[in-house]
Amino acid sequence: MKIYWSLKSIPELNGLSKLQQRLLWRMAVRADPPPPRVQMARLVLLVMLLIAFLIPSRVAGFPDHMLSVMAWGGFWGLAGQWLFRQISIPALRPLLAMYRQVIEPRPDRDDTYYVPPAF
Repeated sequence: MKIYWSLKSIPELNGLSKLQQRLLWRMAVRADPPPPRVQMARLVLLVMLLIAFLIPSRVAGFPDHMLSVMAWGGFWGLAGQWLFRQISIPALRPLLAMYRQVIEPRPDRDDTYYVPPAF
């Protein structure tokens, strides 16, 4: 399994501006209906976030050590987001390729880029 460290490392998004990369990523993640692998990744992210905020609060003695709860929550939140992307990118690559065709310049149009409105 290839590890994608950022949106720039996904071949379908390579060569686009950061704004266009984020737009295409959001369009693909919010596709209706989402691919089953993306639904599984959302469930993993939810579990990671529950772990992030429930376990440290029990161990640290909520709210006595709020800083440690926030630190662990941030760590597990980032880990969950990274895991969500790693699980969902292989399923979203065909959608990203399709959406990229929409924004690439075409000789039959006057505008350079067509960026569909965000959701």
